[in-house]
Amino acid sequence: MRTLAALLLLSACGQKVAARASDCDVVRQDPASAEQELSRRYPGQPIKVMETIENCVAPNGDECERFAKITQAIPGMIGTTKGMGEHDLLAICKIIPADVRRCMLPSYNLGHVDACKQALANIRQTAQAEQPEQSEQLPTKPKLCGVVSTLITNDGIWVGAADGKGCFAKRAGGELDLAWLEAAWKPFNVACRPALEIAATGDVPYHEIVAAMDLGRKVGLVDENTATPNELEHQPGSGIAPARCQKVTATGTPKASPPQGEPRSPDVGPGTTRSVEIDLPRADSAARGSTPVIIVTRDEVTFATTQVGHVADLAKGVGTIDELAAALPADPTDHRIIIQANDATPYRLIVRIMDTAKAAGYESVMLVTENK
Repeated sequence: MRTLAALLLLSACGQKVAARASDCDVVRQDPASAEQELSRRYPGQPIKVMETIENCVAPNGDECERFAKITQAIPGMIGTTKGMGEHDLLAICKIIPADVRRCMLPSYNLGHVDACKQALANIRQTAQAEQPEQSEQLPTKPKLCGVVSTLITNDGIWVGAADGKGCFAKRAGGELDLAWLEAAWKPFNVACRPALEIAATGDVPYHEIVAAMDLGRKVGLVDENTATPNELEHQPGSGIAPARCQKVTATGTPKASPPQGEPRSPDVGPGTTRSVEIDLPRADSAARGSTPVIIVTRDEVTFATTQVGHVADLAKGVGTIDELAAALPADPTDHRIIIQANDATPYRLIVRIMDTAKAAGYESVMLVTENK
């Protein structure tokens, strides 16, 4: 009997090892899609899905070491600032209290939602309490001083911060000149901190707007918002703008986004922002807990089990998407929603999805890119 029991135990262990190896193969072959694939294998088990990915990517190390490795391997899995190396992520994690460090791992966060929210709230309250009184603070920069307008088109990037004072950089080999854009933006964060508004024409791919917004945070222009080309505070002139930007002081006031649910023209921006905080982990599919996720692949738009439509067809329309509006839960208690889109998605389609979500009551939108 003991021999039989031992054989059965060894057989079961062998099956578990084989299953784990198979799961890790999925993670290694396509990290960005691993969560979606494993969610199909383990439906209704989001914590198991996240634990599997975490154990495959970072089986060893403390919470901070695992957090840094996972973030580097699958940037979209944990809500954190792009462009940070593993060393930077590790250093940031080390200064976070222990009860919040645990929450940086998606599996723990999903299993302890209330505790993690409370831990994060405690950090914010402590930080506020430790701030000196206004009279004791050293002089600081003005919070805002004008607007820096940026327009991304199929030809290149235009930047302007005062009427009639703009500059333009052509695309090189079809790619945006982000080094030029960084150099054009940097001077505006010296004496004060202007608001940054970014617009794009409808055919510009989604990932270019996201890359520009991330770059804005990098140079310190963190008060950023997207807009339609017509909503920009400063408009390109009719002539050809020089490549060299003039040194000017930003002027103007950001324009408000259109009312919730109001249709937009194809050449638009969704009027949303990308947070500069290091958020707690948010997974890409059902494993994100109660936060709904709209997924845009290269060919299709889906929500939960509903196929909303084909990308090519939906990108031609204007305004909200009826099929998506019908699929979204009515009267959401959690007003957050995630749009996970393929890098090449036309921005006009992202705008239609954004407007549909906002019309349905989702006020906070998280933008996630995924290469396919």
